[in-house]
Amino acid sequence: MHISYTTIVAEAYSVLWRLGISVDVVRPGDALDGYELVVMPSALLLGHSDAAILRSFVEQGGTLLGVAKTAHQDEWGAFYPVLGQPLGDVLGFAVNKDDGDRENLVVRWEDGQTANCLPHAECVELTTAVPFAFFEGAGLSGRAAGLVNEFGKASYLCLVASTTPR
Repeated sequence: MHISYTTIVAEAYSVLWRLGISVDVVRPGDALDGYELVVMPSALLLGHSDAAILRSFVEQGGTLLGVAKTAHQDEWGAFYPVLGQPLGDVLGFAVNKDDGDRENLVVRWEDGQTANCLPHAECVELTTAVPFAFFEGAGLSGRAAGLVNEFGKASYLCLVASTTPR
C-alpha cells in the first residue's frame, strides 16, 4: 500500500491543529531561529546542508519531531549507504533495509494505549535512542515504533510509524 507524502504531511498538520499548535511551513535551507519545535514528516530527501541546519537546531535546544522514512536519500535522490546517515547521531538509530510485511501493524505505548499503524513504517536498530512505543504484529512485533534520542541541548523524537487512533 502506497501512502503519498501529501497524506503524511496532512496527517501531521491535522494532529498539530487539533492540539492547538500553530504551524509555519519552511523550505529546506531556511533558518530555524525562533522555533522550539520542528516537525519533519517523512523527509525522504535530505541533503547534508539541510541536515546540518537540523543538527544545529537540536544542538541549540530545539526539538525535532520526525516520522518514518527520514533522510534515506540526498537532495539528488541518491540513496545514502546507511539510511538516515546525515542525521545518524541526531536520530539515535540506523534504518534496517527490511522489506517485511507492514500490513495490520499496531503501535502500543508504554501506558498501554494503542493505535493502528499505517504501512508507512520501518524497522530500526537503536544506537543511542530509547523506545517509548512498540510494534505489535506483522513481523515487527517488539520492535521500536516510537523513540526519543537526547542530542545536544534537546532531543529528537521519532515515530517510525504513522499512526491513526483506534
